[in-house]
Amino acid sequence: GITAPNGTEFTEKNWSDVDKATTYAKSKTLAEKAAWEFVKNLPDSKKFELVVLNPGFIQGPVIRGTHCSSLEAISRLMKRAMPAVPKMSFAIVDVRDVAAAHIAGLTAPNAAGNRYVLVSENIWMGEMAQVLYDEFKSQGYDVPTRTAPYFLLWTLSWFDKALALLLPDIGRYSKFINTQANKDLGITFKPVKESIVDMAYSMIERGFIQKTPNYKGRD
Repeated sequence: GITAPNGTEFTEKNWSDVDKATTYAKSKTLAEKAAWEFVKNLPDSKKFELVVLNPGFIQGPVIRGTHCSSLEAISRLMKRAMPAVPKMSFAIVDVRDVAAAHIAGLTAPNAAGNRYVLVSENIWMGEMAQVLYDEFKSQGYDVPTRTAPYFLLWTLSWFDKALALLLPDIGRYSKFINTQANKDLGITFKPVKESIVDMAYSMIERGFIQKTPNYKGRD
């Protein structure tokens, strides 16, 4: 929803452009703006504190048994549902850090009236794949690590609507600054590698990904 050159740094001061955003991003942006406007227009006697948390692509251990979109990337990589990896980047945050931020948002003295970026770091999908390959190759999971050429993705997008929606994001990379959440909420974000590996193990243990004969689990 934000159009900017590759490598642009984003903070809490940036907002998605609702005229260019996806339906999902547009709904999130309009809802947040409506919340701020609602609180602003309340009489002083009825005002309440508002804190907004804006997480990136949430990864980390799975504790429930139902499928959700956050599982899709690791699931497709671990199952080798694609022969090669699109050159896409993800702004990842660990679900445990998001939970901690929710608690801090209620208790931290400087949180009220602020919005916070919750992102550990941006990594390419190919880097995610390499992390999984290094951890799970010996356990029988054939994770793809080659980068899919754009022409192949463009061709396949004619037959895959989901892929067609992703094409504008191919090759794009942004950086999200999380210092405000670290300062006000006391969040020290977990390394992305830890989030990815923990999530994959939890998906295997909960049956989202089938165990191979060589699967050993955590040491």
